[in-house]
Amino acid sequence: DAMIGVVALALAAALEGRWVRAGAWTGLACWCGLYLGWMAGMGVAARGLRAATPPEILRTGGRMVGGALLAVGLGLAAAAPFAGSLGAAELHRPAPPAHEAFWRVNPWRGADVASFVAPGKVSLDGAVLREHPVYLGFATIALAAMGGTPAGWVAVAACIAVAPGDDLVLAGSPLGAHNPAVSVLHALPFGDRFRNHARLMLLGQLVLVAMASRGVRRLRARHRLLPGIVTVVVAAEVLLFSPARVPLPRTPEGSSVIYAALASVSAELPVRVIGARNPQQPLFDQRVHGRRLLNNPNRPDPGRPRPESEIVVAFGDAVSRLTEELGATVELLSPARGLPDLTFTANAGYVEGKLFISSAFKHPQR
Repeated sequence: DAMIGVVALALAAALEGRWVRAGAWTGLACWCGLYLGWMAGMGVAARGLRAATPPEILRTGGRMVGGALLAVGLGLAAAAPFAGSLGAAELHRPAPPAHEAFWRVNPWRGADVASFVAPGKVSLDGAVLREHPVYLGFATIALAAMGGTPAGWVAVAACIAVAPGDDLVLAGSPLGAHNPAVSVLHALPFGDRFRNHARLMLLGQLVLVAMASRGVRRLRARHRLLPGIVTVVVAAEVLLFSPARVPLPRTPEGSSVIYAALASVSAELPVRVIGARNPQQPLFDQRVHGRRLLNNPNRPDPGRPRPESEIVVAFGDAVSRLTEELGATVELLSPARGLPDLTFTANAGYVEGKLFISSAFKHPQR
């Protein structure tokens, strides 16, 4: 997401009619992330179609074709390792949950309708999730209104329309309505490959900021102090009312020493992260330990949600095998229908010297 600037460079080159340069930046965007390349490609293509008048084709048609071939060549090279998933018949998207507590940062699937304009901070202490905030900001919208263009507003409106994804959700609660704009998106090449449609607002926010910058320039023409005043207003809105956290969360280059200690432990043993310093910290740490995460930041796990019961069984199997690898004997009780829950059979009491304090379980089976 941080490489959205490459998309901006591709669009800027297209607006200036530098088609070969636009193609090069679009191809580079694919190497930063295929979804970034897709956004750059759609934006540059839209600009190219709009500029493709007979005189312009005669003047720069060769450069247009050259830029397109350059973008396609670089893009195909970047997409080659993912050819299987890109060519899959259907991308499974689970239904939205009954309520999403972190709807202001859109942790998965799509953008909450309210998250575009609803101010307010959100506490993510200890949470494990991805963040896709789409808050537009009233000050930014006002500035964009002063410097916007019809084409720019069409682009922003299109991104807002598709960012909620397949199912519309308001303030964390599903509305039970399908988003018709997504059908148009899915008709575009690879438009149905997005797992989280909220990411498409990166392009919308980029265009909105560009139009707001034009608005600031117009204010400067009226009075040289106005840009400074506006900067303070925008900064205050971001700091006080947007879901963005200040300072922004950062992840250290190194990983926790506990993962180094896991190197000798069975690779089948999954990891559950508690109290993450950064909501996406587990994804960075996973590069070190390479183990499956029980609390997946991509929740629910795209493609195949894992029920809690399945996670518990997988965790129990891994612990059993690990215990045997360490030299202990594990005796397993065969499952039987109607057998009471015996989860706490190992915690029968506390021993201190010759004193034994028996546990007093509430349920007689335990």
